[in-house]
Amino acid sequence: MSRAVDPLKWLIESWLHNKTFAIWAAILTVSVRLGTSFAFRTYQFDTAKDHWAFGYEWGRVAKWLVESNTYTLGGSSAASIVEPVYAFIIAAFFYVFGPFTTSAALSLIVFQSLLCGLNTWVLFLLTERIHGPLAARVCSLLFALYPASIFFAVARITPTSLTALLLCLILLLALILFEYPG
Repeated sequence: MSRAVDPLKWLIESWLHNKTFAIWAAILTVSVRLGTSFAFRTYQFDTAKDHWAFGYEWGRVAKWLVESNTYTLGGSSAASIVEPVYAFIIAAFFYVFGPFTTSAALSLIVFQSLLCGLNTWVLFLLTERIHGPLAARVCSLLFALYPASIFFAVARITPTSLTALLLCLILLLALILFEYPG
C-alpha cells in the first residue's frame, strides 16, 4: 500500500529544492513590486512640469523619439545627455500605448518588475556559485523584499532595474569564465 503524501512535507521539500526556490523567489519579487505599485498607485504620475516624474530625461527623449523621430531632450537640437538604451525602450512603450499615458506607465512598471524578477534569479545563481545554496536563498529573499529595489522598480521609470540586471549578468558570466578557463 502506498502512503498518502503529506502536502506540507511535499511543499517544504519542493521549496528547498534550488531551482524551485529560485522560481518562487522571482515570482515573489515580481508580486511584491506589482502589489506595491497597485497599492500605492505609483502608475499615476503628476502632470506638473510636463510629466517630468514619468521617466525624467529618458521619458522626455522617448517622447521626442515617438513624436518627431529625433533623439533630443528639449526638442530643439538633436543631442541629449542620457544614454540611449532605456530611452529607446521607453519609446517602444510610448509608441504602443501613447506618450505619458497610464497604460504606458503600468506596462513600464510591469517591465521593470519582470527585470527585477530576472535579477533575483541571476543573484540566486551568482550567490549559489560563490557562497552556497543557503546564502543564495537568503540573498534572493532579501532582494525580493529590499525596499530601495521596490521603490526604484515601481515609483521611478529609470534604468535602475535594467542596470542592476546587466551588472549581475556580467558578474555571473565573469565568474563562469573564471571557473572554466580554456
